[in-house]
Amino acid sequence: MIRETLIANRLDPTRPRHNPTITSPPDTKSTVLTLGHDALAANWGTPWKGLAVGLFAGTLASLVGSVVVVVIGVLRPRETATLGMAEVEKYPLPEYIYAPKVMNQGRIMRGLIDALVIERSRAGSKATGLHWATGYSS
Repeated sequence: MIRETLIANRLDPTRPRHNPTITSPPDTKSTVLTLGHDALAANWGTPWKGLAVGLFAGTLASLVGSVVVVVIGVLRPRETATLGMAEVEKYPLPEYIYAPKVMNQGRIMRGLIDALVIERSRAGSKATGLHWATGYSS
């Protein structure tokens, strides 16, 4: 009898065996809007109300600016650098087949190095955009 009760409790989906370890994150949008509404609705006097409105507007403008920098500088799709199709189409031709192996490897390696240099410079410009957007400097 005790064993059946334990098994029933163990398999009961309405009674979790452990506390949840992952909590839901706070709703950032509602937090910001609530804080902004409370700050603007407070009776702080004439000079402080203008300062609160200006500070809140400046913060929102900074947030929008950082999102724009990230979207334009980082998330916008760009061309990628790879070996050209004209180079690849030459592989089955006699000039590639009968050329010394070292020459073919060198030509391919040069193309890969050029592509790597271009991709690294693009990654550097994306990192710079993220640094500007987040205000982080290394």
